Amino acid sequence: MHLRWHTRASTKKTFVWTYEAWKKKNQKVLDSKDNYFLITKDPIQMKKILVDDGFVPSDVKKVIVGPCNDRPEAVKLGNNQSITQEEAEALEAISKAGYEIEFALIKEASIGTWDKFRGQFGFN
Repeated sequence: MHLRWHTRASTKKTFVWTYEAWKKKNQKVLDSKDNYFLITKDPIQMKKILVDDGFVPSDVKKVIVGPCNDRPEAVKLGNNQSITQEEAEALEAISKAGYEIEFALIKEASIGTWDKFRGQFGFN
């Protein structure tokens, strides 16, 4: 499992870290004057960071879910946006921790927030 951070600066640096390396370096990221994106492989890893580990990314309270490949066991929410029950449980936990979750391959093409889809996975 890798976490990728990259800055919005004109010379975009990209860091690929293991979860263990991330745990050692995340405070340096918070202390930096640069803006970073946290990208994980799946919602389960994001839940581990935001909920289980209690990482607070400054004032950021929105999680954007990008591409999620269609898989046999996944529920299709939109084009290239399908999630499994396990991923849905992770998203529900992230939501309950106070984060808004939006599904968007690109910002202009959002298919909605977690509130729109959570009922399909047994959350009321």
